Amino acid sequence: WWDIRPHHNFGTVEIRVCDMPANLEQVLSLTAFVQCMVKCISDEIDEGAYQLQHHPMMVQQNKWRATRYGIDASLVNSENYKLFSVIDTTKQLVDLVAPMSERLECTDELNRICDLVHKSGAKRQLEIMEATGDRREVVKQMIEENSGF
Repeated sequence: WWDIRPHHNFGTVEIRVCDMPANLEQVLSLTAFVQCMVKCISDEIDEGAYQLQHHPMMVQQNKWRATRYGIDASLVNSENYKLFSVIDTTKQLVDLVAPMSERLECTDELNRICDLVHKSGAKRQLEIMEATGDRREVVKQMIEENSGF
């Protein structure tokens, strides 16, 4: 199972690590974020940058932390080994790719990614369940949120 992989028939990159976006605005924000990241990394590779600066064990550790704790995870920075929240890490990445978002004309969408990080779909579902105690209500509200597609 891959988180990110090239698709052999379409010539595209598949990203399989995002929570289910609840509406079109979230889809556009995630798309802008991924598009900017991919273009920045692609440009760095084209310029001869070495991309294996993150030890695979560090990547696996952070992936485990994100899977286990979600938005509340603390991630280890590969450069200084300090812990940063998912929210702070996301802000740093958004700042890093912001110039690219101007080139790709998706700055507004990219800037909304931090709003998305503050409240994940899982948190929304847990809050609904806690408030109503009814799984059917969780499903109903998620359908209502997704009806914008």
